[in-house]
Amino acid sequence: MPSTFSAILAERGYRVLLADVDPQSYATMYYGLYNADDPSLYDAITGVWPVNDAIVKTVFGVDVLKSNTKSMRLEEMLTEYKLRGRAYNDLLSKLLTPIENDYDYIIIDCPPQGYKLLENVQRYADYILIPMIPDEFALHSLRIKAESLIEIRRTINPHLRLLGGLIIMDEKNGTKAIYRDALQSQDVIPFSAQPCVRTSL
Repeated sequence: MPSTFSAILAERGYRVLLADVDPQSYATMYYGLYNADDPSLYDAITGVWPVNDAIVKTVFGVDVLKSNTKSMRLEEMLTEYKLRGRAYNDLLSKLLTPIENDYDYIIIDCPPQGYKLLENVQRYADYILIPMIPDEFALHSLRIKAESLIEIRRTINPHLRLLGGLIIMDEKNGTKAIYRDALQSQDVIPFSAQPCVRTSL
């Protein structure tokens, strides 16, 4: 979803950077840019390459800060930093802040819950947009994420705001319609598709 979202913004004339912070590298692969030996997020954060060397311009108008399997090493590094009492959740901020003025939007493809890399995203981002699949677990998952956001604002980033939720992988059938209606009528978070700067997905 972040890849499509970024392409839509670029098509509308915005300068967009898609930062692939997920070691699974789906956003990088979506644009056909995956190469295990290329400069990547890992190389940029560790100082092996300048961040601009890890960014590739695509024919779709989206710049992509690439990821690859080397990003898994970042988790080990950040965990070690935390155990040693070193700052570990501001590395993404230090990497992206100097290039913010080059873009109208920085969209971040997030790693799974529990990753130290995710804490870096949560500290840096201005807004979070929650993708939700209309299924039987949707409302339960939504409440967990809302509670998690409260804790993030208390401990990591008091300025992080919830932009809303975005229903994805929807289908036109009766069961999906029931779950979709339940999501749209709940009052835990608003549902929206409006983008904004430094949005993480």
